Amino acid sequence: MVPRTGWLAVALASLASVACGTDVDLLAQSVVDAGSDGPPTFLDVMAAEPCMPGAYRGSFQANRGFLALQGKITVTLTRSATSEIFTVDRTSTLTTPPLDNGATLKATVIGDGSCRTGDFAARLEDGLYDWAGDAQPDVPFTGNVSGTYRVTPRGPVLVGEWEAFLETSPPDQPISAGTWMAVLLVDGVEE
Repeated sequence: MVPRTGWLAVALASLASVACGTDVDLLAQSVVDAGSDGPPTFLDVMAAEPCMPGAYRGSFQANRGFLALQGKITVTLTRSATSEIFTVDRTSTLTTPPLDNGATLKATVIGDGSCRTGDFAARLEDGLYDWAGDAQPDVPFTGNVSGTYRVTPRGPVLVGEWEAFLETSPPDQPISAGTWMAVLLVDGVEE
């Protein structure tokens, strides 16, 4: 029998198990084994999952390199058929609004096996620094996006670092690099 105060936690755990393909009894037991003093709370249930699939939206900024940038990052995590591995959907992007010189930056965020253990890893592909007007040729780039999955009172977030390289860049000298954070959207809306 479920204690009167624990009915909501069990209901939320059941919903989470359906949404995530996780056995609710194993999930609840892992929370209890971790030293919980009672039935699992919603945050306990979410913390037991290495990552929550879904669309994350947030921002990034550069604090290293010669391009001072800030913009938006979107990451969509989908679970594989085996539910063990997450992939980053090709609709995931890193973009800037027009910079002071009118140029924009955009890249696709791609990854396989990402967020399996709570660590997030992906690549920047098809990157393009697009000069305003066509006075200069566009500059292609690649890069890396890494971070961790965290559960906060606002909900699940991905937090980490990113870096962009030209084809001719030495591996330790990104053209731009910095930090990023993205929050899980629920029904298309930030929590």
